[in-house]
Amino acid sequence: MTVHRQLIYSYAYLAMAMRRSLKDAKESQIEPFVECMTALLYAALVVEAFINHAGEQIFPFWLPLKKKLSPTEKIEICAASKNLKIDWGARPFQSVASVMLFRNMIVHADSHAVETKHLYDSATPGNKTWHSYCKLPVAQRICEDVESMLKQMPELFAFTIPPEFLLSEGIGSNA
Repeated sequence: MTVHRQLIYSYAYLAMAMRRSLKDAKESQIEPFVECMTALLYAALVVEAFINHAGEQIFPFWLPLKKKLSPTEKIEICAASKNLKIDWGARPFQSVASVMLFRNMIVHADSHAVETKHLYDSATPGNKTWHSYCKLPVAQRICEDVESMLKQMPELFAFTIPPEFLLSEGIGSNA
């Protein structure tokens, strides 16, 4: 019996969902809070799936690293393997760090008291909530920077990606 196999590029599907969510946020007739939150969550998932795609190509022993390291640590170790230093204070990696912080705040969210004046104020250090990210300009900047990361990292870290339109491809068969 022949078994055909497909290699699924998870990051490509997630990027498609990120783009669609951002488009929905831009087209929203009301405050696009939920659409921005969705776009940001997908952006965080894109980052992790993409760095896992990279790591598998860069390291023959990626699986133990994949399970133990955070996405930003994964980026750091891939960069270090190429004698590169990531500037987390500059775009696009500044946004990558921000969206991973947002993701962690959402994943570990609980009910808590916040001063109303600080709930959506992204300019208040120490009082930043995940709500403060869910604004169209923030979501646009972060999604643009994740797109930029998708374009920059293959060259920086010397790994390959398929054409943007390719979501999966056949990888042979087992008889």
